[in-house]
Amino acid sequence: MSDDRFIAFGRKPRFRVVHDPGAYPLAGGRRMTKFEVQFGLRYNTFTNGTIIEDETTGRQHRVVVKHVFKPTLSGGMLAMIESDFVPPHPMINPRSYDDEGHYVGE
Repeated sequence: MSDDRFIAFGRKPRFRVVHDPGAYPLAGGRRMTKFEVQFGLRYNTFTNGTIIEDETTGRQHRVVVKHVFKPTLSGGMLAMIESDFVPPHPMINPRSYDDEGHYVGE
């Protein structure tokens, strides 16, 4: 697929998959938009340990998949899976900001 499709919609790919250790890896060098990366993290479609590079800054970020248990209103526990970047990326990780709105960097 050409990048012209993204440019036509105003979404230029700025991320690239460097390494995917999964059984069915993403194509090395696959370029993605910010929205594709956010979708992949939100719905846990990346394998733990996938390395994605921000082409603008050249920084590489590793996907970390965590199993989280959260309490429910009925007193039980809900098991969830969350994916984040390490180190955090200011556009991707909403939790990269503290309560005052300052970016929590390295």
